[in-house]
Amino acid sequence: MTRVRLVLVLGRRFLRDRAQAQFALIAFVSSAFLITMVITLAAFSPSGDQVVERDLGRFGHSLSVGNLGGIRPGDDRLVRDAVTAGRAAGAADLTAELLSLDLRQTGTNTRLTYRETVWTADPFPRRYVLSGGRWPTRPGEVVVANAETLRIVPGAEVSTLSGRARFRVVGVAADRYYGNPAVLAAPGTWAALDKDITKTFTAVQASPNLYWGAAPAEPVIAAVSRVAARYYRTTEKAAVRELTPAVQTVEAAKANQQRRQTWVGRAPAAYQAPSWVLPVLAVLLVFGLNDRRLRRSTRILRSVGVPPRVAVASVAVSSAAWTLIATLAGAAAGVGLGAAARLIVARFIDAPLPPLGGLGEPILRLVALTVVGCAAATVLLTRTGVSHRRRPTKPEVARRTTPAVKPRMPAIRLAVAALIGMAAALQIPGMNVPRKAMVFAAMVGVAVLLVTPDIVRYVLRRLPERGPRSRLAGRQLTGDHRRAVIAVAVLATALGGPLGFLTLLHTMIVSVEASNVPDTGPGQVAVSGSGGILQPPLPALVNTVRTALPGRTSVELRSVYSEKAGFVVPRGTDVGYFLAVDTPQEVAALAGRPLTGEQTGTLQAGGILSWDDPAPDEYILVSGTSPSNARETPPVPTRPLRLAKAEWNRNAYGIMLTATVQRLKLPLSTGAVFFTGVSDAEATAARQAALAAGLNTHDVLLDEAPPPPVPPAALYASAIGLFALILLVAMAVARGQVAALRAYLSTLISVGVPTVWARHVLLYQQAVTVALSTLLAALIAIPPVIVAAWRLPGYVLSIPWDWLALVTGAFYAATLTMTLLTARRLRARDRTAYTT
Repeated sequence: MTRVRLVLVLGRRFLRDRAQAQFALIAFVSSAFLITMVITLAAFSPSGDQVVERDLGRFGHSLSVGNLGGIRPGDDRLVRDAVTAGRAAGAADLTAELLSLDLRQTGTNTRLTYRETVWTADPFPRRYVLSGGRWPTRPGEVVVANAETLRIVPGAEVSTLSGRARFRVVGVAADRYYGNPAVLAAPGTWAALDKDITKTFTAVQASPNLYWGAAPAEPVIAAVSRVAARYYRTTEKAAVRELTPAVQTVEAAKANQQRRQTWVGRAPAAYQAPSWVLPVLAVLLVFGLNDRRLRRSTRILRSVGVPPRVAVASVAVSSAAWTLIATLAGAAAGVGLGAAARLIVARFIDAPLPPLGGLGEPILRLVALTVVGCAAATVLLTRTGVSHRRRPTKPEVARRTTPAVKPRMPAIRLAVAALIGMAAALQIPGMNVPRKAMVFAAMVGVAVLLVTPDIVRYVLRRLPERGPRSRLAGRQLTGDHRRAVIAVAVLATALGGPLGFLTLLHTMIVSVEASNVPDTGPGQVAVSGSGGILQPPLPALVNTVRTALPGRTSVELRSVYSEKAGFVVPRGTDVGYFLAVDTPQEVAALAGRPLTGEQTGTLQAGGILSWDDPAPDEYILVSGTSPSNARETPPVPTRPLRLAKAEWNRNAYGIMLTATVQRLKLPLSTGAVFFTGVSDAEATAARQAALAAGLNTHDVLLDEAPPPPVPPAALYASAIGLFALILLVAMAVARGQVAALRAYLSTLISVGVPTVWARHVLLYQQAVTVALSTLLAALIAIPPVIVAAWRLPGYVLSIPWDWLALVTGAFYAATLTMTLLTARRLRARDRTAYTT
């Protein structure tokens, strides 16, 4: 007890040394960053109560009857019968909704979300807010949500389905959770649509949903299932089996949202990984920068008779206290910065911000890891402080008392790094989503940090000494290698995070851009069915487009497929398909250039032109829906054919003649009709002709560039946060390095070394630290991204050199600027101020 009291008394006196506050700046920066990031990322995910407001409104239950199928325009019998049955089963307040995502505004082709229910009852009071006009009450009346997108005001008209469906706008509303335009229709609007619409727009349908309050779900499901079984021509038992999991309650919605991974977990490189590593590294850096001061204070205490462990604990308590104070202050600052960041986030998301909360676990983790880091740093300081005894006089005693345990720590570190490396390697086969790639990158980063001390010591021992300044800098850095190791580790972690994250983000963007291809190739117009390229189009639509494109070559595309036999694929694969046309000239028309003699000969000889990469010499085709009825063909010769990437050929292996398909006794189905040699003006005119005829313009496919990919705003927020982290950490570490070396440099000046030379020594050490941290950051960042691009399906490695140069350049500039600013007041002092 006496020793504890002595530790507290001495620690309080050392706590008065305000110079330690600047060493604790890195703890302030790291904790502020972590709390800011967790608040910012959490703002992108709705809370459980918000999910209830969005999906259930004022009700307690919802049931998606659309799990069994949709309802065609002009029909609402199922809805009326289901409402009657549900109310009879005890849900007296039951109401129905029809939801469709198949409507597009005429002319602009903008997708409209169609929702039909009794809006005057205000079913979603905290989601849809009426801002003008009134709620719809009669069939054909609608309120348009987010009307500014469509430039519609009350009294106007909304035209959809190429003018076949027109709604009168009686009001406008704001959707607080989504920014896409929506049509909120009065009951009976869907039933009032012309039933003949389905002849032209074959895929248009609406899904019925039921909402009610507190009545039990089981009787309602049973009653609705009896009605749905008659409508969908299935059994009541099968209907119950489909509808039971389609029920959502308030409690289930909240529980599902709690289980669902928010952006805090979906972007582990931005918070999860740093939250486990950064606090400990920050604490070790505080002790590392203060290492010589702490050891000198320990020796002074021991010289006046203070027991070794008491002396170490006394000086460690003061550093730990400053570190905890800085951590808590940083957490408080992070709350303020996070609250400010939420205001910025609110401008980039459609939904309202979730309540600010859930900070107990992040702050508790931060404080706990800071305490663990302080304990680990104290143990390291104890090993050096307690074991520093008077040198033995006898050589054999010196050899005998040389600590045999000293090499254990490097061996343990290397063993742990090897285990983590093996664990990371085991993650590679199952890496199929970006989140797993980020976890893999975090494991690689920890493994690199564990071997950082060995790499730093190896480099420091081999630093060139080409002059007195580099000799002074190198030898001092070698003698103070603990500070160098921890500074390099902190900087490498802070720099490696944004480098790896930006590389992965750029790879994701480029990969999505590569997969976004136009529906057709240059100079082509395709007329397809509502199901896509492989579906036959409506004859009326084909005739309309053919009339608008007189004299243009038309090609009827077929797929080697049937419902009975399934798709025909190469042996050893189970996805993809083959295409077929009648003549080699039609293949040339689709390719947009004449075929070579070899390509034409291959087709006529019963072969395949393949754009698979790489194209094989031959295919063995397999048809059948299961291994039991699979049938293989003899080897079919192939020859490569290069095509402009388009949606119609992206998932196909190649093309053959229909005569070859018939000779091989393979299935064949009719698909889209292509028109080739079409100019852009003619293609637009063809679509306008379909619109004028009241046909589905969505089935007239053109060579249109798809919209560029827009990554989630949370990923950009993560990138900005990591960029800010590297700048703040670089400045904090540079300032701490100068503060740690100030006494040493002042001593050099006091013995006659020019001030300029002293600054050169400082800059040389900073350059070595920055160079080593850049090297280790590259090891942390680049290999995981290469592995991710290799393993993630559809990913193409793309290194954003301009982004990486910007981040690295800003890192260097921040370090240099803070070093020069902090080192302006170097001056001579008593040479005894710096001791080793």
